[in-house]
Amino acid sequence: MTAPSWINAVIGDFARAAGIGGLALNERGAAAFRFENGVTLRFEYRAGELVVAAAVPAANDAATARRLLAYAHPDARPAVRAGYLVKAGCAVFAVRIPEQDVTLPAVNVAFDTLWRIATEFGGVA
Repeated sequence: MTAPSWINAVIGDFARAAGIGGLALNERGAAAFRFENGVTLRFEYRAGELVVAAAVPAANDAATARRLLAYAHPDARPAVRAGYLVKAGCAVFAVRIPEQDVTLPAVNVAFDTLWRIATEFGGVA
């Protein structure tokens, strides 16, 4: 799904401020970047919202599932969702931002929240 151009501009502004030049949503409405520490950051525009997600490698076991549940806070602001991708072998944490609320400050808050969780969960620095 093609995102509005202004959402792509917000993502571009975020990327430039973070030193990630040229990051933009593709024709499917997605963009991803992997940091040197193994954290993958993903943006995806779907059905009137922007999803910002961070993924870290993680074991597929009961301990990981318990830790994932501890980080899921659907009532927090921003609300954090958590899951596990079996094929990729990674824990995923996501924040959904309604289209009308997508701003650079909102994307920064989502990123800061996800970065903290991903680095705590994955043990990366």
